[in-house]
Amino acid sequence: MKVMMGNTRVTYADDNSYGVVTNTEIRREQNYYPFGMEHKGYNTAMYGVKNNLKTYQRQEFTEDLGLNTHEWHYRMSDPTIRRFWHVDPLAEDYVYNSTYAFQENKLGMGIELEGAELVPHTWLVSGAVANPNGVVATILNAVDKAVDYTSAVVSRIADNLDAIGQDINNDLNEFASHGPTLEMIQKYNPMNGFGGKKFNWEKLNKMQ
Repeated sequence: MKVMMGNTRVTYADDNSYGVVTNTEIRREQNYYPFGMEHKGYNTAMYGVKNNLKTYQRQEFTEDLGLNTHEWHYRMSDPTIRRFWHVDPLAEDYVYNSTYAFQENKLGMGIELEGAELVPHTWLVSGAVANPNGVVATILNAVDKAVDYTSAVVSRIADNLDAIGQDINNDLNEFASHGPTLEMIQKYNPMNGFGGKKFNWEKLNKMQ
């Protein structure tokens, strides 16, 4: 029996084939904290062989060697520290996220897609479409705008770095061909701030 987040909460079987499941046929009950750590101290009764194959968000729970981690397709998460152990395989596409953040730090908005990214609940998306002025739509739009702005900033920084790199490369070619010039010495003098070779933060701040 699963809940909205995909967590397996109750495992049972109609052992006597009567068509009704009684308390004696409930094999295991599990309750979880938001990042997947299991509640302890109650519901400890378990009938039959323990099975950790599908637990929190239907992922396998590994207790071997005391690891206590969930095994996703792309990486493993540790519910005690609420993070993944490995770098996000889509880190270059989601530059606004921590590379180890679990479910993009958006608990409650969806489920984790095999350690790759957040998948919003279908009812959440459909609700935002049905009511574009509602709270849910406002939150999703705010997230989208933050993502777009961050991506734009990173893109501008990358362009700025490319321009600086090209300028330095041209100077290196000039140096190899004709030796250092007075202009080069002034440009790359540390006391002169390397000729003003810095990011144009004013331009970044004026982005629409």
